[in-house]
Amino acid sequence: MNRKLLHGNIPAREKEPEIPKGIGFMLAGIIGIIVWAVIIFLIIIFCCDKTPAYTVDEYANNIRITEGIHSHYPYGIKSVHAKNAKEARIICKRTIWHTWLRYCKQGGNARDSKGFIYYMADIYCPYSVDPIGNMRWKNNMCKLMNV
Repeated sequence: MNRKLLHGNIPAREKEPEIPKGIGFMLAGIIGIIVWAVIIFLIIIFCCDKTPAYTVDEYANNIRITEGIHSHYPYGIKSVHAKNAKEARIICKRTIWHTWLRYCKQGGNARDSKGFIYYMADIYCPYSVDPIGNMRWKNNMCKLMNV
């Protein structure tokens, strides 16, 4: 060991190795970053697809039919007082959107329309309140959505 000592027994700092310079090393770093960005992008696209199979409007249209077009409660909205069918549709669409977010957050597949309809049926027509209505609601929505 041939080190120079400063202040007694503390070794002096050795010269740190130089970082290679040049265009080749810069390009390698940039290409590496681009490759990692593409890999992450592909993982997000193929593994985390959170686009619903149908639009909120399509679900709302079919809920209107399932709940009865001339029903006293348009779009099946009972928990909130809606002044008219237009306001009920807005509430219905908001309910669909929030239900879809909860469904995905709990691990549901966003492309699985039947799974989402079954999940939504427990909100619109809970099994505990009306078991037969729950079953009919699921069947009607699945038929209307061609699922």
